[in-house]
Amino acid sequence: MWTKVPFANWNLMKLRSNSSRMLSRTVIGLNSVWVCLAFHSFI
Repeated sequence: MWTKVPFANWNLMKLRSNSSRMLSRTVIGLNSVWVCLAFHSFI
């Protein structure tokens, strides 16, 4: 039982870091899309 708890916490932390990395990647992608749209509409 004591060996399962840190493993679950480590999995949760890894999952959280992966989701935050995916979220930041999505935000960066959306920002680049908006920059491209603004650039094209500006021209």
